[in-house]
Amino acid sequence: MILVVDDDVHAKALCDFLELMVDRTTLVARIAEVPAYLEQNAAEISVVVLDILMPDQDLVKTLKALGEEIPDPKEESGLLLYRYIRRKYPLLRIVVHSVVRAQRVVEQFMNSQTTYLPKPAQLPDILQSVRGRT
Repeated sequence: MILVVDDDVHAKALCDFLELMVDRTTLVARIAEVPAYLEQNAAEISVVVLDILMPDQDLVKTLKALGEEIPDPKEESGLLLYRYIRRKYPLLRIVVHSVVRAQRVVEQFMNSQTTYLPKPAQLPDILQSVRGRT
């Protein structure tokens, strides 16, 4: 299953495309709901497509309740979620698909389990990244 975490108006169309081309896809548009969703469904998820620039929607409170240390609560909420996923599910592949291009942010995605695609990315590029070919 592909988990898409994005509040963009085009996220549903992306999910429909990925479901048609790859696998069952779930969209979670409220970022604070993602930790609980992962807890219940992690074994089924093959890849997370994650937007970094999303409204907080109580993510900091949710992560603190899970015992996570939040060094900078003003940081991009998607970046906080990215770090949480990396710590809790280190082998889960993540495709970061975001308008955020700041070097301090992008550098954090330079590892074998993460692909960074700046928005707007072409559908073939997203498809290739989700399938695990970069």
